Amino acid sequence: EKFKQVLHYIIFKVGNLDNVGKTVLYKMLYFSDFDYYELKENSLTGEKYIKLPKGPAPKDFNSTIKELESESKIEKYDSEYRGKSIE
Repeated sequence: EKFKQVLHYIIFKVGNLDNVGKTVLYKMLYFSDFDYYELKENSLTGEKYIKLPKGPAPKDFNSTIKELESESKIEKYDSEYRGKSIE
């Protein structure tokens, strides 16, 4: 639940920016957790991260996004930034 709240907050703040897609959200979530851990010595969200080629990603990201969409809290759309597709 905490992970869902943090993800929703980040999307609310930066989700409409042109260059923000899944990878940027992954990094923002990871660094939020990492920075909080450095200060408090426990995880902000309690989320586990998996290793991907472009850096760590939250394990439950896709299922949490689907929950937020089904609750009509966020809306997913595809766009382009500098000629590349952004999810």
